[in-house]
Amino acid sequence: MPTSMEETFRAAVETGNLLPGAVLLAKDVTGHFSYASAFGTRSLKNSSSNPSLELDTVMRIASATKLVTSVAAMQCVERGLIGLDDDVKPLVPEMEGLQILKGFDIEGKPIMEDPTEKITLRRLLTHSSGYCYDFLSPLLMQWRKFNGQPAPMYEGDRLTDRYGQPLTFEPGTQWMYSPSIDWAGRVVECVYADTPLETIMEQNIWQPLGIKDMTFYLQRRPDMLAKCGDMTKVDQNTGKLVHSDEWFFEKDAESAFGGSSLFASPQEYMKILHSLLTNDGKLLRPESVDEFFRPQLEDKPRQSMVEVLSKPHNHLMNSLNPAGKKDWGLGGILLLEDGPDEYSRKAGTMSWAGAFHCYWFIDRKEGLCGLFASQINDLTDPKLDGVKDLVRLFERTMYQRLRNMSNNA
Repeated sequence: MPTSMEETFRAAVETGNLLPGAVLLAKDVTGHFSYASAFGTRSLKNSSSNPSLELDTVMRIASATKLVTSVAAMQCVERGLIGLDDDVKPLVPEMEGLQILKGFDIEGKPIMEDPTEKITLRRLLTHSSGYCYDFLSPLLMQWRKFNGQPAPMYEGDRLTDRYGQPLTFEPGTQWMYSPSIDWAGRVVECVYADTPLETIMEQNIWQPLGIKDMTFYLQRRPDMLAKCGDMTKVDQNTGKLVHSDEWFFEKDAESAFGGSSLFASPQEYMKILHSLLTNDGKLLRPESVDEFFRPQLEDKPRQSMVEVLSKPHNHLMNSLNPAGKKDWGLGGILLLEDGPDEYSRKAGTMSWAGAFHCYWFIDRKEGLCGLFASQINDLTDPKLDGVKDLVRLFERTMYQRLRNMSNNA
């Protein structure tokens, strides 16, 4: 029986059916407490060669990209390039003529209406803009089929190919997980006179923090490609984890998808988490960080978010937060109440995740941030529920060890 967190993780890797490998990182606000470990392999492609996962292994971080884009958007607000409550449609040519999909008529044709509310930057950053991921909306799935498009749409070189879709509700009236942050990334490009998002992030986020291994365009970075971890999935016949070929490791999209398409090493991503935790001024001014972590949702979207996250098939979006009131900040979900004990997330903790099992949190009250990073392309298979248990074990252990260090100081 494992007696430590590390033994539990090694055992989980050895089973072959739960975790190919994981990088675990945590750091407190002072920097005195720091944890960094890697378990398992970065590739299951060749059974005779399982290269070790390392802290600098490059991963596709999926929706963990959203935090980075949200920081870039907040920098635009700081610099007076746009306001949080400004209408973004006049700035983004691709949004011209954007309508709301209300349903379908008796002949099966879409019923469209013009929105009466503004799509603001704040609403984009809080998923209350009217956009929705198609796989979460039967209406959008039907709309895609009506237009002869794949449903759901996971590929596409350009932002408009993948997310050039109608809204599903009036902006500011509901909450729905969405490609809103991808569109926020396009807003950032537009206010910088069509400067590529990659360039904007490199100049304003990566360089100030000394980040080198982060990009939207992996094929342009042979140094990162050489240490990239492979994706895995569950073999439904054997129940074992196996190598999974993914197009995004072979070909770059044309657009930088600000909600989903960054590649990064865990140790580089951790620099962003710690900068926000310490409020060091390298990314944002202190008052901007405070706004970033402030509850942002209007009443109707807040109620809508609670309803959406309470549905069984959506529990994964909220699976690591303790029970209690929640809201949305400008970079992720916010816990508004302390967890059940001293080794749990505290009120004000911001967190989110990426689809390939990349989970991050920033707890300003406790003074702790952390990252669990893996590469498993399956969030819904019940065989992988144990991964969430491992993430919880990691977080709880970090809180315990931080408290123990503080008590012994």
